[in-house]
Amino acid sequence: EQLDAPEPVSAAVRMCQMDVGTRFAALPTSDRFSVAAYLRLVLAEAFEHEYDRILYMDCDVLVEGARFAKVFDLDIGDAPVGAVMDVYKDKRRNRQTSDQRALGLHGAYFNSGVLLIDCKTFVAQEIADKCIEVAVKHSADKLHFDQTLLNVALAGTWAQLHPAWNWQWEVVRPQFALYMDPQIIHFLSATKPWKDAKGALPIRYREKARLFFDAHYSELELNIAPPSIQLTKRKVLARLIKHVFKVPRFVEMFNRHGGDIMKVLPPSKD
Repeated sequence: EQLDAPEPVSAAVRMCQMDVGTRFAALPTSDRFSVAAYLRLVLAEAFEHEYDRILYMDCDVLVEGARFAKVFDLDIGDAPVGAVMDVYKDKRRNRQTSDQRALGLHGAYFNSGVLLIDCKTFVAQEIADKCIEVAVKHSADKLHFDQTLLNVALAGTWAQLHPAWNWQWEVVRPQFALYMDPQIIHFLSATKPWKDAKGALPIRYREKARLFFDAHYSELELNIAPPSIQLTKRKVLARLIKHVFKVPRFVEMFNRHGGDIMKVLPPSKD
């Protein structure tokens, strides 16, 4: 269901509609991923004469960090895109993701939910057309929609941002966020702050969602656990134990950038 932007937002945000005609006709879609998922591919083309850079963000993110505005100061060099390693790839860097395996590919792999796009470079390297070529070449069952297309088209050319710029939330690792200074929280799973009946997410995320929807979309029925939901010792201990087993991978991930969220790693094929 399409919703109108709240008045304070609509007054400060430029609302745009993009007509791509039949350009995306060959790209796969599903009940979850419509053609709109591919609009990020043509943002640079549409706005290159107005903006040097564009920060694309999925709709299931929460901007929380105090240094969010610094994102446009990140030095991505000559890369067309700055992005964060996909969390599932980060768990097992030497293993292929499912779409890499299907396509016979290896190497670094980013999450496309947050993209810092250099407009001129993106357009000059014809990234959008390269993505469409990938879709035409391979069957839809081998592709994870825009994320696969972008990873293939940008292989070895994207700059790796600190995980703080796309902190891909997994319910099992909330304590690690204390070390990361997340600027953008990305809720990857089916559990979202506005769709969390069991109270799996921290209360601050649930209550921010509740307050927002109550203020601007009170007619919607939400599925959010109440603040009074109780924890159990078993549940807390289970999460802590999962953290213990994930410490080595987290330390490896953290040490690539350290605590400097402005540190950008060069493009890598590894």
